[in-house]
Amino acid sequence: MFTKMIGIAFLLVLSSFQYAFAETERNSQFIDQSAWYNEKPIVFGTLKWATSIPGGTAGCGDPNDTNDKVMMYDASVFRRIAGSAYNPNKIYIYGVTALGNVALAAWRQTMPKESSSQERKIRASDTLSDWKTTVAICFGLRAQAYTMNGQGMSDVVLWYDGPIETRTSSPLDDGTGTGDVMTPVSGLSYGPGTSLPATDPIIANKPDFIIDRNRLFKDGTEQYVFGKSDTMCMEAKLKNIGQGKIDNDDRVRTRFLLSKGYKEDPHGDWIGIASFDTRGDHVEQGESHTETVCVSLVDKPYIVPGRVYNIVTCADRTEINNNDGGAYQEEHESNNCTTEMVFEVRGSYNFAITGIALSHNQPNAGDVIQATIGVSSTVDAPNADVPVSVFLSLNGDWNNRWIVDSFSISQQELQGGYASRVRNIAVPGSIGEFTLWVCANPNGEIPETYGNDNCQSVWLETLGTSPPQPQPLPGESGGAIISIIQFVL
Repeated sequence: MFTKMIGIAFLLVLSSFQYAFAETERNSQFIDQSAWYNEKPIVFGTLKWATSIPGGTAGCGDPNDTNDKVMMYDASVFRRIAGSAYNPNKIYIYGVTALGNVALAAWRQTMPKESSSQERKIRASDTLSDWKTTVAICFGLRAQAYTMNGQGMSDVVLWYDGPIETRTSSPLDDGTGTGDVMTPVSGLSYGPGTSLPATDPIIANKPDFIIDRNRLFKDGTEQYVFGKSDTMCMEAKLKNIGQGKIDNDDRVRTRFLLSKGYKEDPHGDWIGIASFDTRGDHVEQGESHTETVCVSLVDKPYIVPGRVYNIVTCADRTEINNNDGGAYQEEHESNNCTTEMVFEVRGSYNFAITGIALSHNQPNAGDVIQATIGVSSTVDAPNADVPVSVFLSLNGDWNNRWIVDSFSISQQELQGGYASRVRNIAVPGSIGEFTLWVCANPNGEIPETYGNDNCQSVWLETLGTSPPQPQPLPGESGGAIISIIQFVL
């Protein structure tokens, strides 16, 4: 619940700021620990094997050591929020739960001392971090042992306390350049379009076709949020405000033109979603004619759930692109189209773990085993990559689980409804019975209509002799480390 609340708050913060970057450099690889302010942006990390990252083993000190892990943080989140005011020196580390703070303290004990003081600080890898997109921190064997293979690390976050620059341009996109944001942007909202005033010189005694009103309906009710399986009805009121008319049997074509996001695309990128024709004797001087056209969103593959779209409605639009003034000369050509009619298409998602197969259900303590994991996506295809997390717990105790692996299944992989992955899992270094849990979309990053089958579990027992307890660093007493391990247990 905590992570989900943070994610929602973060999306609202993110939608209010500019996507522009500064070139301020980080002046130290050491990261200060500082208490997080609740309204400040944070990012959660992902614990990965160093061997899975290009240059990972070398970045952690020994290119031949395959036992290291790396805690990866997405610093681009802070960079996008701060815009041109981004200052990577204002990034801090913190444990957002008691267990996270214990894990952070244990991790810090494995770090070298900073030359200017005797204090141990978390240090990012010089070669794996650039502070603009990635902060990578090595997590060696001692850190794994001190934290029982990463218990509590899912609650160790980076947070940003630097300056933030507000927008100076139209807040239309989410950093991808497409304008495809699902959360309404400040100053913009869903709703109907309106007619536009003419901006070109008048040609007297000609007709002048405008769209006086356009609206969206579902089942007879005006609305601007739809499901992918809905039928969306588009209403347009065509009006002739000029002093001329066309022949009675001539026809004026009205088109509904689709774009992504809140603002219309360049006209060459418009998609014609529907149209209708109106006889000339229905739109004589001062007259109007209203029609409604309905489309099934299921039949429109270019409309993807989880995104915002807009429709511009244009009169005398014979061509979707390169209209060249349309079929008729008018008093004005600049007022044929409306402003954007904005709507959202929401998806129905259901992600499930369909199977877990372990290479060994009774490995030796400290071994690495393989887990084959099946993930399914039913109802609508996902509009984003689906995160998956792997946890371990003692004797099936879900409330005392710790994360041992995380990865994502791309939306392309799940287009067919199913994907599988084989992952290397390091089992605990102590003898005992454990439960291995695998959860798809574990923190609700993608809202699901159905979500009762996100997690599955299998039993696991470690055998053999437990490895010796980690030894304290030179010059340290073992008491502090032992007390940390006991607190975790």
